[in-house]
Parts: sequence; structure tokens; C-alpha cells
Amino acid sequence: MKLISKTYLLVSILIFVAGLNLFLFYQDSYTETDQSYSIIKIADVKVGSEAIAASAISVASGNTEDKESLDKNIQDVEKIIKIIETGGMIDGQVTEKVPNSLVSEYQNLSTSWKNYKDSIQKVERITVFDQEASNA
Repeated sequence: MKLISKTYLLVSILIFVAGLNLFLFYQDSYTETDQSYSIIKIADVKVGSEAIAASAISVASGNTEDKESLDKNIQDVEKIIKIIETGGMIDGQVTEKVPNSLVSEYQNLSTSWKNYKDSIQKVERITVFDQEASNA
């Protein structure tokens, strides 16, 4: 083989390897982005639960206008928790499924959410103020 042919072969191999590296890097960056978005959404559960608590107290104190906001916040948090378990799309972003190493932590989150939701629904039904005072 002539020297020029060997050089072309070597350059072709280098270009192929560089393309393969670029492809792998691109795939890896998407995976990390999806995992980061999943972590952000889990943090949104905390923020949502704080909003739910504020709305529940408001509803319990007689402000029925916040009932719709409370129901929407509860639905949003439940949606996030369900999608995090299986993976999927939230707000146009792909979220990763819970890794096997974190399944027990997810179960703790799910159980805590159910208990929290039950207690919020109890607070929502209980009026903080005396009914006669609220009517006056």
C-alpha cells in the first residue's frame, strides 16, 4: 500500500472514532439532563406540599376561594409523584424512572405523601374558627 492510501485509511479511522465519541457524549449529556430534571421535579414536590399546606389552612379558615387552588396543587403533586415512579414527560421534559437503588426511598416518599394528603384533607374539612363567629 502506498503511503497516501495508508494516510487516508488512518485519517478515516480517526474521523470515525471522533464521530463515535461525539455521539456517545451527546447521549450521555441527555441522560444527565433527564436525571437533573427528575431531581428538580422531586424538589417541586416539597414546594407543592408547602403551597398545599397554606391553601388548606386558608380553606379551613373559611376562604372557600382557595379550594380550587388546593385541589389543583394536590393533583399536580400526585401527577409528579406518579410520573417519577415510571418515568415520562412532565411539562415537556423527559424524567427518568426511579433507579432500582432508590425504590425504597420512593416508597417512603409515596407513603409520606399519602399520609400528608390525608391530614391535609382533614384540615380542609375542619373549620378553624367558630361557625357563629364566621357567619357574623
